Amino acid sequence: MTWKNFFVSWDFTLAILIASVSWFFLPDVICGTILKDLYSSSISVLSILFSMFFAALAIIISLNDNNFINFLEEDGYFSKLLSQFRFSLSAMFLTLIIALCLYGITIFSITNPFWGQEKLQINIFIFAFFYSLFAVFLSALDAIRYLQTRLKFIKTNRK
Repeated sequence: MTWKNFFVSWDFTLAILIASVSWFFLPDVICGTILKDLYSSSISVLSILFSMFFAALAIIISLNDNNFINFLEEDGYFSKLLSQFRFSLSAMFLTLIIALCLYGITIFSITNPFWGQEKLQINIFIFAFFYSLFAVFLSALDAIRYLQTRLKFIKTNRK
């Protein structure tokens, strides 16, 4: 995936849009108890998606045969598919690490009643979270297209 594809994609655009809208609705400083629950929930969601995504990638890789890979690689589709999966997996992993770090910071700082996190930190997290969700969704659509192409390939080779 090139940087141009990253910035000119609907997953990036939607994530920026959601982060921009949240910028206007969030207060300048947000209470730690609210953030603790937000980060905890997002860690759960990202962990489940991460494991499911990793399993889906393993299934796609294990369903290959050399003829089909060569067929897809004629147009570079298989390399693009793996590149998209790698990028989405990396984005989700990075977002999970960010969520874990912010959750840890929030837990340790929550004892101070005057402490809160700045709106910028939260918006960066919101962008990363939604970008990861949308990137995983696009990768899932790519996986479905891959399986449909594989079915067509199998039907064609049977004839």
